[in-house]
Amino acid sequence: MISQKYTPIQAYGRALTMLRQPSRFFRLSAVTLLCCFAASLQAANTRMTAIALFDGSDGPAYVQISGVTLNGKTELRMCDGVTKIEKRNYDLLFKTQLAGATSLERSADGVLKLTVNSKPICVVPGSLRFDKKTELTPAEAADQAMLQGLIISSSTPGLGLPPFKPGVRLVFVAAPDDELAAYLSADRAHSTSAWQAFLQHYGSSTRAADARNAMAAIYEGSAESAFAEYRRSVTRSDLTRLKQAQQQADDAEKSVAGYAPARKLKEQINKEQESLLESDRNSLQNFRKALTEHAVGYAQLAAAKQHSEQVIEVNSQYPPALALHAEIVGEQRKLNSAVQSAETSLTARRYDDAMAVLAPYRSFAPEVPRIDAVVSAVYTVHLVRGQEFAKSRAWDQAAAEFRRALDVRSDSNDAAAALKNAELQSNNASNKQPELRREGRIR
Repeated sequence: MISQKYTPIQAYGRALTMLRQPSRFFRLSAVTLLCCFAASLQAANTRMTAIALFDGSDGPAYVQISGVTLNGKTELRMCDGVTKIEKRNYDLLFKTQLAGATSLERSADGVLKLTVNSKPICVVPGSLRFDKKTELTPAEAADQAMLQGLIISSSTPGLGLPPFKPGVRLVFVAAPDDELAAYLSADRAHSTSAWQAFLQHYGSSTRAADARNAMAAIYEGSAESAFAEYRRSVTRSDLTRLKQAQQQADDAEKSVAGYAPARKLKEQINKEQESLLESDRNSLQNFRKALTEHAVGYAQLAAAKQHSEQVIEVNSQYPPALALHAEIVGEQRKLNSAVQSAETSLTARRYDDAMAVLAPYRSFAPEVPRIDAVVSAVYTVHLVRGQEFAKSRAWDQAAAEFRRALDVRSDSNDAAAALKNAELQSNNASNKQPELRREGRIR
C-alpha cells in the first residue's frame, strides 16, 4: 500500500526527461506517465456535484451541492487495511479522487467509505493535521472532514451544509436532480409517509414504480411482524395484531396491485380466521340445541355474536365470517322480535299472548333480563289474582290462577303452596255442601 509519490511538477519533469532518452521504452513510459498526469489534473479540476443526505431536526433531509470538496480538496487518501495513521506514513497512502466515485458515506463506526465501481473503500481527508495526536484511527481522521461547496437546493428552505457525522452520505451526480434527491431522501427515511410524499410530487416519474414497491415492502414488513406477534401470543383472544396484519397487507396490495408477498400472507390470515370461526359455529349449534330442548343456552349465541364481530373486524370482506355472522344475527333478530311482541302484549294485558309468543325462549329467562321481566310480570298477575280470589273464598277461581302462575314459574314455592291451599279449601267446601243442604242453609 506504500508507494513512491511525486508532486505534479516532479511528475511532469520526470516525463520530459524520459522523452529525451533515446530508448523507445523510456519514450513510451513517458507518454503513459503524461497521460496519467493529465487525467489526474482533470480529476483534480473536475467540479463535483453531490446530493448530501442526512438527518435534520425534522427527520431525513437533503441539500444539493455544487463544487463539493472535503477540506477544500477533491483528493482523498485510501486507508483500507490501515488501523493507525501516523504523520510519517500518511503521505505514503495511495491517493484517490472524488471524481469517478458514486458515493461517499460516513458509516456508523465513523469511517469514511468511498464507493467506486460498486466497491466501498476506506478513505481519509486529503489534508490531515497531527497537531493534537501523533497517530489517528481512520474514524478519528474522518472527524477532521469538513464538507464544503455551494448549496443549490434543499429539502427544506434554509438548510446549511451538514457536519460530516456518521450517517451522512454524499451521492455524486452529473447535474442537480431534485427528483433523485427526493427519491434518495425517501429511501433513507424508509417510511410510507416519505414515499407517499415523493409520489405526490413525482407520481408519473420513472422512479414511481420503485417507490411504490418500496412502500409495499414496508407495509408488508409491518404486516409480517404483526402476524408473527399474533402467533406468538399465549392466547389468541386478542385479535388486534391479526387485524393490524390484515390492514397492512391490504395497504401493500393498494400500493402495488397483486403484490405477491401480501397475497400469500392474507391466505395465512384467512386460515386463522377460519379457525376462529369454528368456535362460533359450535356456539351457534349449541344455542339451537338449547332452543329445541328448552334449556338455558342464550349465552352461547351472545358469545358467538360478539366473537364473530371481532373476527369480521379483522377482515370485513371475508365471506365465511360474513355468512356465519348473518346466521347468528338472524337468530338474535328472531329472539328480539319475540321479546318485543311479548312486551307489547303485556302492555295490552294480553298475558296469554305474551307467554305464547315467548314460549320458544322462556328457558332463556335466567340469561335474558327482558324475557325474565315479561315472565315475572305475567307470573305476578296470576299470583295476585289468585290471592284476590282466595280472599273472597272463590277457591276454584283462585286455584285456576295459581295453576297459571305455576305454568309460568314451575319452581315457585309460593304459587305451589297457594295452589295446594286453594285446592284443599275447595275440597273442604265441596264436602260441606251436602250437609249444608240437609240443614237447609243452601239450596
